[in-house]
Order: sequence, then C-alpha cells, then structure tokens
Amino acid sequence: MNFFEGTIVAETSQLWFDEGTGRIAVPDWAKSALRGRVGRRVSMGVRPQAISDVPHKGSSGDASVLTMKVGVVEFLGDKMDVYVSTACHPHVIAHIDARGGIVANETRPMHFDPSRLQFFEADPSGVLLAAPAFGSAAP
Repeated sequence: MNFFEGTIVAETSQLWFDEGTGRIAVPDWAKSALRGRVGRRVSMGVRPQAISDVPHKGSSGDASVLTMKVGVVEFLGDKMDVYVSTACHPHVIAHIDARGGIVANETRPMHFDPSRLQFFEADPSGVLLAAPAFGSAAP
C-alpha cells in the first residue's frame, strides 16, 4: 500500500486531503469520520491498483488527481508497475494498464479511485480512521 501524509482541510462544504503538492477530495463516505480532524495530519493509504493514468469510474473531474513525475516503468504483460512521485512523496507505485503510453521522466496527472482510499492516524499507532464499507470497494 502507498501511504501519503497530509492535512485535512475544509473549504466551503468540501473536505480535502492536502498532500502538500495537491489535494484529493475526501470521499462522502469518509467525511463524518474526518470532519473532526480538520487542520490535523493524517495518512491516506491507497493500493497501487487504485491509482491510474485515466479517471476512475464514478470519480468527479480533478477532485481525485495529483500531478506526479514518472520514474521507472516496469512492464508486466497487459499491466505495468509505474513508479511515480511528488515532491512530498518520492516512492509511490501505480499498477495500471500497459497500453497507456506512459514513459519515464514525464509529469502527468494520476487519478485516485475515491472508493478505495483509506485514512489512518499519522502517528505511530496508525489507527484506521475511515475505510470504505466491506464489499463496497473493488479488491
């Protein structure tokens, strides 16, 4: 799992996970659990399969996107592992469709599946704060 440390911020009626170089909208299902954490650090966990170079079904525009730099591209048949980074998080892996045409050293938007995010305490306890209900997210 990839872990991003950031801050929960509120803007009008929307909660955001501020990664430091960009923001991801907090999904509706996680808002009640994270509303009391505005201004505090949390960790967002996301599996490589939940990061893509194309929007995920049900995502809303740019609300679930971080601009990332592509490092290594490792082809695995019809899929590939793409090692991407932001200035704040240098070691992130995305497991995506190999037909995407991604090449090393380019910068591109990477889309996060909002139905597959998880939020944890940023302290050493790592307590789970919010995760999609069992069976509601793809494996």
